[in-house]
Amino acid sequence: MSSNLKSVNVLGIAATFVGTVIGAGYASGQEILQYFVYFGPWGIGAILIAGVLFFLTGYFAMALGRKLQTSDYQHVVNPLKNPIPQYFCDIMILFSLVGTFVIMIAGNAANFQRQFGLPLAAGGIFLVVLCVINLLFGMRGLVLIQSLIVPIMVVVAIGVSLYAIANPISAAATEYEVNSSPMIKNWIMSGILYVSFNAQLAIAVLVPIGHEGRMKRSTLFWGTFIGGFLLGLGALVEYFALIRNASIIGTTTLPMVELAANISPIMQGVYTLVLFFGLYSTAISCFFGTYERFADIPALEKFGKVPLLIGIAVVCFIASFVGFKDLVGYVYPALGYGGMIIMVLMSWMYFKKVGATGSINPDPGTLRQAADAPEPDEA
Repeated sequence: MSSNLKSVNVLGIAATFVGTVIGAGYASGQEILQYFVYFGPWGIGAILIAGVLFFLTGYFAMALGRKLQTSDYQHVVNPLKNPIPQYFCDIMILFSLVGTFVIMIAGNAANFQRQFGLPLAAGGIFLVVLCVINLLFGMRGLVLIQSLIVPIMVVVAIGVSLYAIANPISAAATEYEVNSSPMIKNWIMSGILYVSFNAQLAIAVLVPIGHEGRMKRSTLFWGTFIGGFLLGLGALVEYFALIRNASIIGTTTLPMVELAANISPIMQGVYTLVLFFGLYSTAISCFFGTYERFADIPALEKFGKVPLLIGIAVVCFIASFVGFKDLVGYVYPALGYGGMIIMVLMSWMYFKKVGATGSINPDPGTLRQAADAPEPDEA
């Protein structure tokens, strides 16, 4: 972690928080459709729950990173210092990486089919081949792509949403059918699960920032508060756009692309391109993380890099034929239920270590341990 984190400010924390959570699932509209629009007016309550929980999750993660002087997020979800939470976190991380990679493949398959009329397999094969080539020849440029595409994706998605709110495709219908997940039973659980499946990556990013950044408690508070507010606001804007047009796009695979197409063919093309880069940047990150974890398994080391990469890609490509809608409806809630356990463990650790005092300053003993610890190798 670079030393410039010592000067991280409120807006820097908020931007990192939002950039970590917002992804291709949000840009496609399928997440918002299943988690919030399906519940009608109660979806607003679910979004409010999500906004509050995003703030608490972000604040707890950064505060514990500073208090415990650790950049390893597994330390902040292990209040009893038992190996079981560590194993559980490892399994959830791997499941999250593989599951998200599969969903990105399915999303690009649907995206290319919608835009170019290609068979579903074509878009999936294109993304998988691109990811394999990318990893074989290096990861240069990926960070730049991610830093550019996330702000563009958010701006374009909000712009299309605002247009769709002001110019609905048809008059709002009182009855409509909307995609839903059989694993989400009510709006309260939906708001919780939306945060818990997103929280795992957010925690992994925010804990090191809390550890390395030399910021005041107020900076942590307002940075994560603004981040949680913006995440809730973004979901709310897209919610109103989708529910305003639910009678038309409620059962579609890529509802936001449908709304963009209603503006103009050019806007549809722009949105398709932005969504592709969002899918690609998420997919390559998850593919790289999946490969790194499987490459550490002794039984798989003998296969070598290329066969292992191709093997993972083929298995995930086959799994993507479940379909984008169904994968979002099953994989993300499953990750959410596991993420709820991680959030509970982290909250337990927060109240155990920070407690009623609210002080996030490291204890002297913790500082000595951190000073004596060997420096990690530079990447």
